[in-house]
Formats: sequence, C-alpha cells, structure tokens
Amino acid sequence: MKPYWLLLKAALITYVGIYLISEGTLRFIIPPESIRIPDEVGNIKYIFTISFLLFATPIIYLANSWIAGKWLKLNINRLFLYMGLTMLFGSALELLVNFLFETAIGRPSWVYHIWPKYGGYTSGVTCIMWPLYGFHILCLHEALKARKSPVLQSIPTKGILLAIDAMIMEVVANLFSLIAFRSYYFYYNFGDLNHFTTIEIFIPYALVGIFTMTLYYFLDRPKIPRALIGILCLLGGWCILYFG
Repeated sequence: MKPYWLLLKAALITYVGIYLISEGTLRFIIPPESIRIPDEVGNIKYIFTISFLLFATPIIYLANSWIAGKWLKLNINRLFLYMGLTMLFGSALELLVNFLFETAIGRPSWVYHIWPKYGGYTSGVTCIMWPLYGFHILCLHEALKARKSPVLQSIPTKGILLAIDAMIMEVVANLFSLIAFRSYYFYYNFGDLNHFTTIEIFIPYALVGIFTMTLYYFLDRPKIPRALIGILCLLGGWCILYFG
C-alpha cells in the first residue's frame, strides 16, 4: 500500500499547490480583466505552438534529469513509441472524454481558447503538445526509475501518477499561455482551481492513465518495432486532429 499512500499525499500537495499558484497568478501577476480569448484570425496560434515547443522541451529534459540526479539517456525507439501513442490516444480520448462530460452533465469539462478545434474540445496546438507530453512521460519514468521510486511498481500506480502529473503540466501550459499571451490555453469550466485545471478531471485522467500505461507495457518491448508503431501513431493522431 505504500505507493498508494505516496500518491495520495502527492495528490493532496499538488491540489493545494495548484490552488495557491493559480490564485497568486491571478491576484499578483495577471489581472483577470486583462485575460482575453485570442482572435482565431492571425498567426498567434503558430507563434504559440513554436514558442511553447522551444520553451517546454529543454525544461522537461532538465527537470527530469534533475529528479534523476543525472543526465537522462533516452532510447530513440522508446521515444517514438511514447510520443506516437500519446499523440494518437491523447487526440482521440480527449474528444471522447469531453463528449462524455457534455453528455453526462450538460457541459464540456474544458474549452480550448488557442487554436480551438472540434468546438474547443481540442486544439491545433496539440500537434506538438501530445508528443511533447509523451516525451515527458518517458523522461519522468526514467527519472523515477533512477530514484527507485515505488510508484512505478504497477500499472495502476503509474496511471494515478499520470493523472497527478497531467494536472501539473496543465498548470505549466496555462501559466505559460497567460504570462506570454494573456490568454488561457485551455479553460476548465469548473472553477475550483481558477480554471487552470480541476479536480473533476482527476478520475478520468487516472482511467486514461491506466489504459495508456497498459499499452506501454505491452508495446514497449525490444522485439516490437516501436519506432514504426510510434511514427504510424503520430500520423494517425495528426489525421484525427486536422482531418477528422
């Protein structure tokens, strides 16, 4: 039970931390009255996409290397697999989960404000966001493996970890968007965490995390053509995003 107690404590600390960060941001850094929804016409969507990629990529690698206590060395085949699977299933499940929210409670859980697609259920920016998150998951797992963390001992604990981590990464994305572009990247309709993220998404994220970790478990094997699967999944995810 130790990993679950660790994850429970991490979840509680994360929730309180996100509340304080989001509250402080809106009180002292970004006044709510200055926040706007960008005009869909123009280049802001492309500028945002490129700038976030350049901002987040080194931070993800350096932060996870710091956690590991050493420079991380990533296997290229695993990297393609993680990026591809995350792109494909992130794109598909994002649409499904938000549709289920709207069906169940009469509203979507979130709406994208920058480069919205499918009525704001997703965003064109996710062409790089989902692969980037796959890169982060691989780095995080390698870092925690180096630390011999018990939370990696099973698929359920990995899934719960993903749910906690996803909420943290959403806050990073929205902080970047608010500070650099005076706009939420995505806006959660339930306001418990100032619309940066929300507790209502935790259980869906945990279920998606368990599903995703199961896929990684079965496909992340040397005899499987991981790079090819990853590339095909990348293409599939981009097709869902832009041609669905």
